[in-house]
Amino acid sequence: MREEFTAEWLPSALAMGVSESQFWNMNPRRLTPYVQADGIRLERANMTAWLCGAYVRDAVASCFCRGVEYPEKPIRITPMSEAEKEEAAEAERQKALDFFRRLEASFKRKEEMKRDRGAD
Repeated sequence: MREEFTAEWLPSALAMGVSESQFWNMNPRRLTPYVQADGIRLERANMTAWLCGAYVRDAVASCFCRGVEYPEKPIRITPMSEAEKEEAAEAERQKALDFFRRLEASFKRKEEMKRDRGAD
């Protein structure tokens, strides 16, 4: 039985930061937080690898694709605060208003051009 623990469980425990003396002197249930912490560490490592891939993708695209630029700011990985959400929503509303104002101005110019042509 000890050989099984030494061969199978001890290496995993050591990789999770549990010392050998802790491993042999603790109740197996006390390993649960170490297992959970290791899962969190692996998730973070995976996220870091994914972000690196996203940055590499953006770098390659910015070199070889017209109109693609490398991001000016880091990719956000934390949730926005309520104030930031409201600020972003306001910025989107402003962009929409600007778009419709330009559309209206373009429409009015075309209408004026039609009237001017009709008056000739």
